[in-house]
Amino acid sequence: MGKVNLRKASEYEERLQRAVKATKRLQNPIPVAEAAEEFQVNRRTLYRRVAGTCQSRIESHENQQRLSRSEEVAVVRWCQRQDDNGFPPRLDMVKDMAVFLGRKRTGVEPLPLGQNWITRFLTRNPALAAKLSTRLERQRSYAKDPGLLKDYFTKLGQLIRAHNLQACQIFNMDEKGFLMGLSTRAKVLC
Repeated sequence: MGKVNLRKASEYEERLQRAVKATKRLQNPIPVAEAAEEFQVNRRTLYRRVAGTCQSRIESHENQQRLSRSEEVAVVRWCQRQDDNGFPPRLDMVKDMAVFLGRKRTGVEPLPLGQNWITRFLTRNPALAAKLSTRLERQRSYAKDPGLLKDYFTKLGQLIRAHNLQACQIFNMDEKGFLMGLSTRAKVLC
């Protein structure tokens, strides 16, 4: 069996869900055969979905994944929060977070994650992307960009409001020597 094109699969799944809703709506439900033709989905698959005998690919394989869907959402939110704060997590940190959540849920030490876990995690969560981190010198050259400055001050304002910070609680810090040993190029999620 060939490799599944995830973009096409997600578009197909979206059309399939819209077709199911169209057949189950209270006002003007349409027959399954017409919905299959209108939304360009397989009629037998649509019949099975409406009957509840068939699940989506994501739902059917969820029990084979290391983290539950809610735990994955929590990891994604954590990665986005870290990135917003200016410290995108390295891949090993994300793996450590996944192992920690698994240990917390089950109470026993889980098996180590596989070598393709990050790749599959990223395909299930397209809001994240793995990129190589850059050194500070290159970042300074982008500091003149008005869009980046606006984004920075928007995020700063959100953090100040979220933590109810007063002016006397905000400090300036020189980043020289900050994160010693961690500023080398590494893959991070952002």
